[in-house]
Amino acid sequence: MGRLIICLALVACTSPFVARNFSPQLSASEKDLSSPFIYVWSQVSAGGLDARHVEEAKDLEIRAITRASDCPEDMKLRAAPSAAFPVTVCTKNVGRDELHRSRFGDASIQIPSIRTAKSAYIIGDTGCKNSGQKGQDCDNAWPLAQIAATMATATPQPELFIHMGDYVYRNNSRDTWANWEQEFFAPLKDLLAKAPWLFLRGNHEACKSANAGYRRFLDPWPYKEECEDVSGAYRLEALGGTQFLVVDSSDAQDLKRSAEAPDRRARYKKTASKLRTQFQEYGEWIHDRGLKDSSWVLTHRPAWACAPYSSKDSTETACSAGGYLLREKVLQQLRGEVLSNMNYFVFGHVHHFSMTSFADKAPLQIVVGNGGAKLNPQYGSTAVNTQTAITDGSHPVGKSFNVAKFGYGKLTNIADKKWKLSLSTFSATGVASTPKRSFIIEAQDFSEVQH
Repeated sequence: MGRLIICLALVACTSPFVARNFSPQLSASEKDLSSPFIYVWSQVSAGGLDARHVEEAKDLEIRAITRASDCPEDMKLRAAPSAAFPVTVCTKNVGRDELHRSRFGDASIQIPSIRTAKSAYIIGDTGCKNSGQKGQDCDNAWPLAQIAATMATATPQPELFIHMGDYVYRNNSRDTWANWEQEFFAPLKDLLAKAPWLFLRGNHEACKSANAGYRRFLDPWPYKEECEDVSGAYRLEALGGTQFLVVDSSDAQDLKRSAEAPDRRARYKKTASKLRTQFQEYGEWIHDRGLKDSSWVLTHRPAWACAPYSSKDSTETACSAGGYLLREKVLQQLRGEVLSNMNYFVFGHVHHFSMTSFADKAPLQIVVGNGGAKLNPQYGSTAVNTQTAITDGSHPVGKSFNVAKFGYGKLTNIADKKWKLSLSTFSATGVASTPKRSFIIEAQDFSEVQH
């Protein structure tokens, strides 16, 4: 298939859209702020899809952030500047597999087709949680920049990035351009244009959090001024025939509470109904095509993992709190054997990395929430075992692996219905750990590869 070509993320210009002194090494503070192009990337687009149904995403978008008041002639305006976001967001649709050349100045980079790609880098929960008494030191204990630099120089060159959601934590997820640039765009400046991105929405992008920035910059759906509690779901074929369902669980409550305000109860009921419809439609689509063994689900909030906290008004204990709405009001309510057509789930939200298989052949659960936000150290076992698992108890555990270190995963399609997941970990100061841990994933189970 063809290869998509877009520019690297930073280009400095003397006049609009004329390149000068290109340098991918400039820091956010050193950039020429008169440059019209601040950041550029490509991402999976849900534009043109019917959000009422689960359809296949077939296009990518090139998106660019500029301080200019308008967009280049070959791009469309996505979002105009505002008081909180004094930058313009431009966009251009391109076919997922077509040969396309787009230039910003005279710098460019080649990006492979995601349909034929063999691997994807997965990262999640990347912001710096500096708020509250238990916040982290964003200058000395937030290794996102080092993690991104490692991913950017990986060989072979990355083909797809998947972000599991939660981009902005700083100052209680204050929704401003300054926070978004500081926590997401600047640390990832050398990574953004390396390969297409698939962005998920986390609870920190829910309507009462940093949602305006998410809608403006990263949301795969067309830009809207109003926030929706649940976005549409869509399918994506990537990694050599692997089927992905991308679901917005940002509004799916973690805890079952003894008392809930009527307006919140009504909202959660509506959220659960919409999510059930999305999962039901996808499960039936997978079943009708016999694609069960290649079926993956990507969503932010775990269904079977513990939340890293408890609540005084919750009727559940800390280890049965995670994913209450998604687990009990959505997945357990699906008609027929729909859930059995979803073999693998990838989540974020809990700040660690884990994999859990179940003795009753429930879907394999992978949590990748260790991208930079303060870790949940209570989930720190590094041994593959059958004793310790971060689950809610609704399924008997087969075996589990949990580690509370910063890092990311690399998912590679190595054969039909068989994948390899490699885990790279880092210290709080960004020092890479050795050796890497790798696992073979097959038939809803995993086994460690000995290096």
